[in-house]
Amino acid sequence: MTISAFQWYPTQINGHRFRGHNADFFQLPDRLLPVPAVPDAVCGNLSRIQLTEFRTEHWFLTNNTITAVGGKVFSASIQDRGSGPLEDGNEVVYRIYSSGQVKSGSSMCLLWNQTTGSWSADGQYCRVVKESGNYVECACSHLSIFAAHAEFAMLASYNEAFYASGFICISGFALAIISHVLCSRFPMFAAKLLTHMMVGCLGTQICFLVSTFRGRIFSDDSCATLALFTHYFHLTQFFWMLIQAVNFWQVLVMNDEHTERRYLLYFLLGWGLPVLVIIVLVIVLLGGFGWNIHAVYGLVNGEVCFIPNIYAALCTAVLVPLICLVAVVVVFIHAYQVTEQWRAYDDIYRGRTNSTEVPLVLYLFLLISLVWLWAGLHMGYRYLWMLILYVIFNILLGLYVFAVYFIMHNQLWWPTKASYTVEINGQDRADSAFQGGGPTTVGGDISKSTQNLISAMEELSADWERASLRPTIQPSSAFKPSPVMETYATEGSFINPNLVTADEESQEFDDLIFALKTGTGLNVSDNESIPGSHDGGSVTNSQIVELRRIPIADTHL
Repeated sequence: MTISAFQWYPTQINGHRFRGHNADFFQLPDRLLPVPAVPDAVCGNLSRIQLTEFRTEHWFLTNNTITAVGGKVFSASIQDRGSGPLEDGNEVVYRIYSSGQVKSGSSMCLLWNQTTGSWSADGQYCRVVKESGNYVECACSHLSIFAAHAEFAMLASYNEAFYASGFICISGFALAIISHVLCSRFPMFAAKLLTHMMVGCLGTQICFLVSTFRGRIFSDDSCATLALFTHYFHLTQFFWMLIQAVNFWQVLVMNDEHTERRYLLYFLLGWGLPVLVIIVLVIVLLGGFGWNIHAVYGLVNGEVCFIPNIYAALCTAVLVPLICLVAVVVVFIHAYQVTEQWRAYDDIYRGRTNSTEVPLVLYLFLLISLVWLWAGLHMGYRYLWMLILYVIFNILLGLYVFAVYFIMHNQLWWPTKASYTVEINGQDRADSAFQGGGPTTVGGDISKSTQNLISAMEELSADWERASLRPTIQPSSAFKPSPVMETYATEGSFINPNLVTADEESQEFDDLIFALKTGTGLNVSDNESIPGSHDGGSVTNSQIVELRRIPIADTHL
């Protein structure tokens, strides 16, 4: 209970707003007491007023089943004025907040009837001014004892299952990030961008969990700061999805293998665009509409620190991520129209084909989007089934990240080097063992990308191969020196002197032709030599031709 007693002039009493606990307030009419035309300094013009806030209604319990919202009761009394109606249309305005979700149209304003000793809700003196999700605002033309009544929806608050799902998700993302940062042997640019998005997801999960656990006891400034960081990391998730989609467009559709040169630009956009969105939001609401920072970022439904205003939340926390997701969908629709162009390459994780890794990334995008869809819906409506769906998808997200990006993609468990042996006896064929192993193997001998290339070469017709060779030259796999500028070529191949300018370029061209014909690199033992090598000696194990994209112009060579 809180009792406030004052001895004030009428000008101080008229329009006075008494602020109670949990942001509840009680405001007196602006013309409650007459104001003298000539101010008088004597104490005869002073009036005594008493305002009381009851935080429990057990002094007003009756056989009636009507209960007060939050157990809150207000009382106002003025000296020499008993309980009675107010003249000249004056009304007392009060607002009472609740921890539950108020059902629309179920609210009533209560006035204590001292004659019957019970609450009256006939609407003769009191009316509902406004009812929102968590408060009821009333106006009464009577000076007495006031309260409010409302029915509440069956809502679910954050429980142990919610916190357990958050811990699982935080653990999965933390382990995946550590694995990608500290345990990466073959860092790929697409994997680096994916790691940035995981950091944003981890930050969002931590801020959201702390906000729901401690948000109710934080100060207004602390809650606003936590809400701002939650909003920032929430946006970073979806901006990094958009940046990854742009990178996939360049790699998969445009065949650009050097997107890492845009790393600084992507870094600034991924972590800077959310800051820009927040700055625009704060400037518009504080400068344009005159809000304070606690109205922009504060407590939502008395439980979680985020954006209390529904329109501000829809514009900056829903619309912006939705735009990013639409752009991601458009990019991958175009990418899957040219699937055969990129499915056999390894642009995300070295040694793992795009046909496997791209769907895994899309599944991750989908799970993140579903998690925050149900989190936002539950924050707004607080239904139990929404909380259940959030918990389910959050657990799935944490387990998915742990299984796929910590266990399956932990490069410490991958062999360090893959090497192949090709036996050349008059014809090119991939033989012998797959020595070091790779990140993935197909058929137990060679990698999938190499096997795909060999299969494609085997499908070429024999007529094309015979037509591509001179009839006077017998095909052979032995390397022989060419008299032109002391270059080296395989017997049976054609060399244009105008295209060869240096020994290094000639050797690279021969390696390319050899890789295309055999589908693998050349690896022989140290004590073996190949005729026509640069030094006439052996070819070391490091001479491995990697499978790479060939620019379109070179395919017409």
